[in-house]
Amino acid sequence: MKILTLLIIAAALTAGGSGAILYYAMASSQTHTVKAQVMGVGGRIIAIPDKGTGYIQNDTLTFQVESGVNINLQIIPDPGWRFSSWGGDLQGNVNPISVIVNKDMYITANLVPK
Repeated sequence: MKILTLLIIAAALTAGGSGAILYYAMASSQTHTVKAQVMGVGGRIIAIPDKGTGYIQNDTLTFQVESGVNINLQIIPDPGWRFSSWGGDLQGNVNPISVIVNKDMYITANLVPK
């Protein structure tokens, strides 16, 4: 089984929460689009590494992964913020969490003030 790991780090660079999503994506002929976004006041992506097939548009990281790839998601909130829940195509409040990508997905990480 192939595994994709995402690490979302929230950082208070503005009056609200901000975030960074680190990722690695593999190319394949059968891929799905995954969009990940940090939600909350001022939530935005601040950095990504140079590996992978992703891009940022309107504070949303979009990347392609092979069908059937298991992704691990983890959010680490900045001081003063806490992780509340996942939203979109991923529900629950377990952090970190693992999900198998078998369709296009839109995932949000919801942050709230402590």
